[in-house]
Amino acid sequence: DGFRQACSGGGGGAGVGCIIGGRLPDGSVLTRQADGRYRDQYGLVRDSHGPFWPRDFGPCHPTPRHRRLPSPEFEPLLLPLRNPGCEPLLTVDNQTTQYTGRWRGVQIVYDSEKCPRHYTPSPVSEGLSPSLVFESRFDGMFEYELVLRTDLYTKRHTQWFYFKVHNAQPQIVYKFVILNLLKPTSLYGEGMKPLLYSEKLAATDSVGWHRRGHHIRYSRNVTRLQSALLHRDMVYYQLEWQMEFPHPEDSCYVAHSYPYTYSDLRADLIALQSDQSRSRFIKEEVLCQTRAGNSCFLLTVTDESDAESRRNSHSKPGVVVTARVHPGESNSSWMMKGLVDFLTGDSATACCLRKHFVFKLVPMLNPDGVIVGNYRTSLAARDLNRNYRHPRPEAFPTVYHTKRMLERLQQERPVILYCDLHGHSRKSNVFMYGCDSQYRGVDADQVNSVRLKINPEGFLKERLFPWLVSRCSPQLFSYRGCKFNIRKCKEATGRVVMWRQFGIENSFTMEATFSGTSASMSDCRHFNTNDLESMGHSLASALWQYKQVKEDSVRQCSLVIDMTLHLLLGLMGDKGLSCDSFLPSATEPKRQDDEDATPESKKDKPALIETLRLAISGGGKAPAAKRSLGRINSSQLMELLALKSMDDCSSVIRQLNIVNADESDSSDSDSESEPEMAPLPPQDSMKKRKRKVKKKDSSGGIGKKRDAKEFEANGSKLQGGGVSATTDDASNNSARVKIKQYPLFVSKFEGRTNKGIPCFSEERLLERANRKIFSLHSRLNQEQGRDIIYSHMDEIPSEHNPGLASLEEIRYRLQHLLASQDEDADSGDSNESNENTHQDIRADEQQRQQQQ
Repeated sequence: DGFRQACSGGGGGAGVGCIIGGRLPDGSVLTRQADGRYRDQYGLVRDSHGPFWPRDFGPCHPTPRHRRLPSPEFEPLLLPLRNPGCEPLLTVDNQTTQYTGRWRGVQIVYDSEKCPRHYTPSPVSEGLSPSLVFESRFDGMFEYELVLRTDLYTKRHTQWFYFKVHNAQPQIVYKFVILNLLKPTSLYGEGMKPLLYSEKLAATDSVGWHRRGHHIRYSRNVTRLQSALLHRDMVYYQLEWQMEFPHPEDSCYVAHSYPYTYSDLRADLIALQSDQSRSRFIKEEVLCQTRAGNSCFLLTVTDESDAESRRNSHSKPGVVVTARVHPGESNSSWMMKGLVDFLTGDSATACCLRKHFVFKLVPMLNPDGVIVGNYRTSLAARDLNRNYRHPRPEAFPTVYHTKRMLERLQQERPVILYCDLHGHSRKSNVFMYGCDSQYRGVDADQVNSVRLKINPEGFLKERLFPWLVSRCSPQLFSYRGCKFNIRKCKEATGRVVMWRQFGIENSFTMEATFSGTSASMSDCRHFNTNDLESMGHSLASALWQYKQVKEDSVRQCSLVIDMTLHLLLGLMGDKGLSCDSFLPSATEPKRQDDEDATPESKKDKPALIETLRLAISGGGKAPAAKRSLGRINSSQLMELLALKSMDDCSSVIRQLNIVNADESDSSDSDSESEPEMAPLPPQDSMKKRKRKVKKKDSSGGIGKKRDAKEFEANGSKLQGGGVSATTDDASNNSARVKIKQYPLFVSKFEGRTNKGIPCFSEERLLERANRKIFSLHSRLNQEQGRDIIYSHMDEIPSEHNPGLASLEEIRYRLQHLLASQDEDADSGDSNESNENTHQDIRADEQQRQQQQ
């Protein structure tokens, strides 16, 4: 906060002058760099755009700057069942080392919330291996149990990890076990390996991030629940793996996916602006500020270099692409980087795209979550991709301003594509989620229960763009993995809200796996950063092909026929029918299978469609249908169905009644049950409603008069309209009775530390409480003093009145009482000293009585 005030205070000049002086208002030392940014005493580099984080989070270390070296071209998945012998024989249990001692008990070697900024592990006994040194706060013997920190201000979302390891010994196998994962399945059970980066390996052999690890197991945690950081009422899953570290005295980093931090984004944007050939096509803006004060950037890519482009700028369609709404899905940032690099490049397709489209790109929607290391939520402790429908500007500023930006863009030009880039932790390959036109007229609360009516034309149109992406990248993109259904829990996601509220026909979520492709045994490999960036290239290339296809009806018809045939073959394959999974090319020679086809497969079109319908639906005659289609192939299927136009494709889709036949209800998210934050009630309507209620109470008979008028109006309708009028009136009354319910009170400080109360307010509350306590103590002391005076006055008699003391006696007593109270207050005497004082007072009284 002090840094931001110093940067922006006094119109910028005074604040920057304060920073150049070398210190912030809190005394922190700053050093200005050549690029205009500032480095603090801990090595953190930032400026007015960030990075910033909450006060109760930290300390934070400088973001590691990993060298972007080429990744290995082929890194196979670890599949011991398919490929026996792929795991090394040496494990943590059978290895022989010079360390012969054994641990007793459990030793905590690192705690991100309690360890100081620079710490050293506790010393170990003789014969034991030195402890590994961990660090994860930046943008045992050989076995270590790891507990991942949950997303800030939540108790959930533990999936993504990225930490540093130091002090590892070479040629020793170490075992790591993550105890508190929450998803029941993971790609680690399907051959995925963690990522490793070694600083010495990068310096000597130019090897960057690469896959490392063996004996990887993902299972339910039933034996390692003793940690105090685990909640007893939750079900946990554990990930264990073993790995060796290549060099001694080395700093290594272990990660779930290829890291891409907020600092990496800033560095890439600075590099773009410094490149003269690219910077003329891109405009960088700040979309808004996040809750922590970080800048959310907006990039505009188009070509207005010549007069004709500037003249036709308002006729260009708009394209909106966002990424990193979930901070742990770093592969979405790599796809966005590939898209930006392609659009600002000098290829012929990129030049055509810039001349015909206006691209609005938001490369990082959740910078707060990225900086603090969250996996899914923001600092509001909410999933941003579940709050697009009614985003609150104070809780979800990036989502709110993204929607406002899109509203302004739609007023200027049509928006033909919205795509939100994500990562997926349960499925392989790259695929898309879309919106089926069957849900267009269905209410959001009834999408799970209503019976859908198929719309063949819309069914084919909304699947055309993903089909083009699959043709641009057939080795990475899986068209059969694309889903287009909408469930109730997804109504507040970005793709559904943009499709419903803004009417964008092509509204998609593109998901990239954390693992790789597992389509065939020969190509079971991990994805690297080059693959992810190439998916950004494919997205742009598919958009240009989509524009050309829309302008060429013949080409569009050909593509739709190929797509329809591919869908049918995919459905037949899912039902266990042996058929070709590819389309034969025009130059492919006729195969022997075509000549030897069974007579059962050579039927007329209606009979074939009925057979296909029975086989796909799985009815009572399904086995017979499967037998009759047992030897059919793709060329025969195309010939028998006579697919020659889009109308033929629509007719086949309608007759087969394909309604989400291959749709799945599985989801990558473990936050399906997380509710959408309720919208704020409209304040104007609440005020008007209160005023109306007051008028009714004051007038007394207004409510009755209105009811009588409504009754007369309803009676006239009944007389004139008959039964139909009665039904219409009943529907109107029911519509008037249904009032949307809002929560009674919604705190705008929900999810903040200290319930949103600023620290100075807390200090004021404490001061007021202390004042009240002091006033109570003073009153009690005064009352006690009065009681003592009255008791002494009753005890001492006088000559004229035996029940009262003289004036001199009262003055003497008061002086002694005040003196004794002052001494007690200053010195804090004990009970013994108080008794001595009382004895002295009694002795003085006896002497004075004797004198009198």
